[in-house]
Amino acid sequence: MASTKRPVPEWRALEANSKSDLSGKLSEIDISVPSRGCGRTSLHVEKRCICHLLSTLNNNNRLAFPVKVSESERPDFVITINGNPSFGVEITEAIQEDLAQTMTLPEAQHPEAVIDRSLFRWDDPKKSLGEKRNIASRTRLSGPPWEGDDPEKECAQAIKDITFTKTEKLNEGDFQRFGENWLEIYDNVSLAGLEKAEDYIQSALEPYWRESSFSHIFDRIFVERERYIMEFSQSSFHLHRLCNLW
Repeated sequence: MASTKRPVPEWRALEANSKSDLSGKLSEIDISVPSRGCGRTSLHVEKRCICHLLSTLNNNNRLAFPVKVSESERPDFVITINGNPSFGVEITEAIQEDLAQTMTLPEAQHPEAVIDRSLFRWDDPKKSLGEKRNIASRTRLSGPPWEGDDPEKECAQAIKDITFTKTEKLNEGDFQRFGENWLEIYDNVSLAGLEKAEDYIQSALEPYWRESSFSHIFDRIFVERERYIMEFSQSSFHLHRLCNLW
């Protein structure tokens, strides 16, 4: 069956003069994300994530006005406060690469297909195309069960690995840096419980804040999971309920 492609929602430089102004303009943006294999691109995810972050920060009175949010390259977005480019926001999705590829295969589009995430652990060796097709064609769970705190450990390892990988890019010469540099990660890795995941991620990130050899690090790391956004920094942690305007 041919895939139905959907265009990337158009992004204009978003400007707002007040909290209510920003909420109103955000609510009008199309943040829909097509399914994998149906025209989905990283731009769809980036726009959805930045809008979720902005609406949540705005709801918690964390933004000053006037504010302007512009699409950029390295980082993905720039937030300008009162005429001063203040925050650079890099956005990425945390998902096991083989899992993402398997979900786009024709076999995975069958209505009875069941993709068993336990067969795609974060540190698993890469699978061949034949292995991925075999898994995608299955109609029931067939992998080993998750045990104990394995989901939380896997989630934390993924966030840590992605943070360090993105920080390497932050330190490259063509990556533009600002007064504060933020990393937003859309967590699509595991079924870890939210409360325990917070503790494991905080522990996993401790070496990043205290022992990092990078010249520049991200000042804040936001992790979006389901209905929440976790905010990590060197000195604090905040759990925000996602403000969904859509």
